[in-house]
Amino acid sequence: MELLKASGYDILATCGGMALCATCHIEILQGKDQLPEPSEQELDMLDTLPDANDNSRLACQLRLSNWNEKLAIKIKGILS
Repeated sequence: MELLKASGYDILATCGGMALCATCHIEILQGKDQLPEPSEQELDMLDTLPDANDNSRLACQLRLSNWNEKLAIKIKGILS
């Protein structure tokens, strides 16, 4: 989420990274296997979204590293 904001994407991220609002909802298009599994809190929040699918994640819950070099996402959350 912070990387998206720093890169100029106007993503809302209302809760500031606490996995409480889902306004940073993204869909993983490539590289899902290189990400850690979502927490129960993240899964619970994703369950509230009508357009969430098996590739949905909350950007605020992802900690990226050099292993995520080929990660491709689609922003589905709310832009401000």
